[in-house]
Amino acid sequence: MMDDETPGQELSAAAKARWLAIALAEEQAQVREGHAPGTERILAYLATCGDLEDGEGERDDTPWCSAFLNWCVMQAGFAGTDSGWATSWARWGREDPQPGPGTIVVWRRSRDLGNGLEPVGGHVAFLLERRGDMVHVLGGNQRDAVCRRDYPLHGFLADTVDRAGEVSDHYELLGFRTAP
Repeated sequence: MMDDETPGQELSAAAKARWLAIALAEEQAQVREGHAPGTERILAYLATCGDLEDGEGERDDTPWCSAFLNWCVMQAGFAGTDSGWATSWARWGREDPQPGPGTIVVWRRSRDLGNGLEPVGGHVAFLLERRGDMVHVLGGNQRDAVCRRDYPLHGFLADTVDRAGEVSDHYELLGFRTAP
C-alpha cells in the first residue's frame, strides 16, 4: 500500500482490477445476442438478477447491462445488486472519489416521449477511460454485445435515433461506484 492510500482505497483498486479482468475476458469471448454461445452466457448473466419478470431470464433480448455487471462482480467475489435495473447500481457500494479503470459508471436514460424528457431506464458499465465530457466504457448490452463504447457523462448519445430519425437517448450520470 502506498503511503497516501487507505485500506479501503487499496481494496477498491484490487476489486476494480479483478472484475475488469473478468469483463475483458467476456469481451474476448465475443459474447453477443443471437449466437448460441453468446445467448447461453447472457442467460447466465440474467440468472444473477432476482427481480426479472416471468420469462425475462430466458431471453437474450432482455436488457442485460446490469446482469453483466452483477455476473462480473460476483465472479470477482463480491455481491452485486441482484437487480436487472441499471440504476440499482447508483446505490451499490460507495462513490468512487478517484474514478479509473474498472470503476462502475451509472446513468439514467431518458427519452422525449412527447412531453419532454422522461426516464425510460438506465445504463451501467465499467470505466476504461475518461475523455473530456465522454467516457470510454466496457459493458454488456452495448450494441447487443459485450463491447467498448463511448458515452456522454451528461447528454445525448448521437447514434441512438427514434423512428423519426431524431437523436433520442439522453444520458444523465448518476455516479461512479466502487466496492463497498
